[in-house]
Amino acid sequence: MSQATLNDLFFTAARKMVDGERRIVDVYPRFAKAFSDDALGSEMSTLADNATQHADRLDGVLKDGTGNEASLDNLGVDALIREADAVIEAYPKGALRDAALTAVVQHIEHYKIA
Repeated sequence: MSQATLNDLFFTAARKMVDGERRIVDVYPRFAKAFSDDALGSEMSTLADNATQHADRLDGVLKDGTGNEASLDNLGVDALIREADAVIEAYPKGALRDAALTAVVQHIEHYKIA
């Protein structure tokens, strides 16, 4: 069994974040359509653009640091996306869904920070 280094841990985390950012880019446009408030939907587009930039930067870090841009499944982001999908299913389009979906999107964004 090989011994992991801090470098290994860093690049494993980065590979997972690339996956998370790419998944976010894929789902945020769908989330934008689920909002009844146009301003909230527009904000989702901005967040998707930011996620694209983050993923591109992480790809560069991985390529420079490991020569490998392959991502690893980000199970945390997957779970939060499923939670957002459940909110969209549970509430009709309107202010209540907007509030609930905003809370889940905040969880996703805070997860990315952590």
